[in-house]
Amino acid sequence: MDDWRIGHKSRFHVPPGIFFKKGDDDEDREPYCEDADAPMYRCSFAPALAKLLSGMILLSILFTITVPSFQSLELGHLRLWRWQLVAFFAFYGRFISRAITTRVLQVIENANNTRLKGNLPHAYAVKRTFEYLLSFATLLTIWILLIDTPLKKLGKRNIALENITKTLSCVVVLTMIWGFNIVVWKVVSISFHRRNYLEQIKEAVFALYILRSMLTPLKDPNQMTEEREVIVAAAPKNRRGHKLLQGRMTFCQWRLVGADTSNDWEVWNMVNLIRNANALDEMLRLLPHRRSTRPNLNPWDDKAMSVSEEIIKKVSKSKSREISLEDLSYCMPKEIAKEVLKRIGATEVKFGIDELFIWVSRNFQRHRGLESSLGDTHLVLRDLHCADSVVVLVILTFAWLVILDTVYVLPKNEELGHKFYMVIVFLALVVAHVFRAVWYMCGDRVRFFFRHSLQVGETCTIDGKKMQVEKLSFFNTRFLTMEGDEAFWPNSVLLGREIIKDPTFLLTRA
Repeated sequence: MDDWRIGHKSRFHVPPGIFFKKGDDDEDREPYCEDADAPMYRCSFAPALAKLLSGMILLSILFTITVPSFQSLELGHLRLWRWQLVAFFAFYGRFISRAITTRVLQVIENANNTRLKGNLPHAYAVKRTFEYLLSFATLLTIWILLIDTPLKKLGKRNIALENITKTLSCVVVLTMIWGFNIVVWKVVSISFHRRNYLEQIKEAVFALYILRSMLTPLKDPNQMTEEREVIVAAAPKNRRGHKLLQGRMTFCQWRLVGADTSNDWEVWNMVNLIRNANALDEMLRLLPHRRSTRPNLNPWDDKAMSVSEEIIKKVSKSKSREISLEDLSYCMPKEIAKEVLKRIGATEVKFGIDELFIWVSRNFQRHRGLESSLGDTHLVLRDLHCADSVVVLVILTFAWLVILDTVYVLPKNEELGHKFYMVIVFLALVVAHVFRAVWYMCGDRVRFFFRHSLQVGETCTIDGKKMQVEKLSFFNTRFLTMEGDEAFWPNSVLLGREIIKDPTFLLTRA
């Protein structure tokens, strides 16, 4: 009988044969796993054209300053070189700011200050926004010094040029507030993952290391130490092939990871490793595409048994097909091998294929559930960020109107002016009422999402009914009942219900 928790409607359901497709079949290959060393971006003529145009502008500035016949040329009551310099920063300021920002981040990465390294996820989140801020702020400064201030001294006021100054000021304010908004949400996101998922992510990363170490060719035990052993070997990439944060982490660094001791860099690095890198799938693709020797197993357990048999074949050196501490010492340092024995539940400092199968099967289920939980959490946080961005845009619109002098303009007719401001106050009250109604509808859902500890794949009991968590979302949570049916519970209702979580289940035989 099939396990109700991995039925056809469940996200844990694996179509028959998905683990055992031919490796040479191009149709089954993931589009983002073609070539790890392939270039991330296509070649274009944009960098060469940008360099050519910037060189032409600099050459024209040089001719204007040095050639006597060009020195007297004016445009709009000002010397021509001023306009040329403004044009250079308007066109090439983005490239200059990008080079400065990249160099600053490289210096921070190479520094030995862990406090600064812990802030790098926030720096990368606002890297592009800071580049635009730096370029527009530089352009605004050059514009005020070379164009706006000299024209005011000459008494040549121009409405169009003043509007350009105000527009640049609006853009600078936009990038500042937008960058602050991104940093705030990055802090909220990392804090949420740290509080709800850090221990599970930490164990998942260690489980991946255990599987990788036992499946790879044997090493020289004399060269391995606990301090030098790398838990995460390479920087993960997302599905588009872009490199994520640094992926190198030693066992000593992994052991110190905690809610109070780890910095944001380490937390977000491990989140990206589990959510984006597909490390488990990549590891399973390297194994021989064959079924296990035991019949009547569902696809998940069959793959777990196949992995267990492969590990026993490579690691065990005894005729009893058991793995001892000495056998594990050829794959990893001895101190780490002791931790592995504890997690697998070994008795008498060794374990067989049954204990290994149970541990592998449990970790497959936990890893897949954690991947789904992190993916759902990412989507919910992105939706909340979009809603927050709408509020930020309203604030920015008001700031733009203030800068452009279009709000605080009292009509000449005093009676009409009072009516005008009464309409503004009425509209403000309407907006506040709508915001209160929306928060009344969504407030409980937001509180449940940030307080809940449910994860995809967990079984729990609500009102005496046992269900499995199938999908997390902002408005409701989808469950899978024991009969294989889907059930949707609004998060506002779940906030007031008692949720009893069951022990972690093991995938059973078909």
